[in-house]
Amino acid sequence: MSTLLKLVAFSKEQPARLLTIYLIEQGIQAEYQYSANEYAHTVMLLESSDQVKAKKLAEEFVLNPNNVKYQKNTKRLLGNLAKRLS
Repeated sequence: MSTLLKLVAFSKEQPARLLTIYLIEQGIQAEYQYSANEYAHTVMLLESSDQVKAKKLAEEFVLNPNNVKYQKNTKRLLGNLAKRLS
């Protein structure tokens, strides 16, 4: 069983979820977690081997979270998920 590693935490839910989805699209095993504190919305890594790549991608995301590439990946992933569920 692997230990979850905290990558980054946000005060709002949307950026944490967008980054989580983007990381998954990039082949990084990540998950969103909520905890009741100031920076409650956390992106966690499931594999320590993803840490270097994930940190670089997270830094890029934090600098420009409104970049269209994050939105496109989210829409595509949600569309694929909807197809699987129907």
